[in-house]
Amino acid sequence: MNRSDAFVPKAQWERRVAITRFIYADLMLNNPVDEIIKSSNTNYTFDDDQLKIVNYYSQNRSNIVKQLTKNLGKNWTWVRIPQVEKAILITAICEFNVNHLDRKIIIDQALVSTKHYANPNSAKYINAILDKVLK
Repeated sequence: MNRSDAFVPKAQWERRVAITRFIYADLMLNNPVDEIIKSSNTNYTFDDDQLKIVNYYSQNRSNIVKQLTKNLGKNWTWVRIPQVEKAILITAICEFNVNHLDRKIIIDQALVSTKHYANPNSAKYINAILDKVLK
């Protein structure tokens, strides 16, 4: 267990992962948000706090992508980033803007998700992007 895992209750992290999975599905399927939630192939049951984040995402997704794109390193493009890592980045920004948590907590939790679900080597650039975006 690393430092970030020790300070966040497992249930809270699992709620964050559910949102990331939802955003990942949206990126992959490119369906309207309501269709993804109602799809018989998924089990999205969100509490009120999660729904606030999902709604924020649905209303601001193009602005979030623009914000992320302009903060990528000079050798990176949005298309080049794997979908799961995009979902982690987007989840972090949505959670930061909706819940107004400290940016260090948001970044730490995004890095935990990266280590669990994405290429662990991606943690460096995810950290760098979020550090720029969440100022």
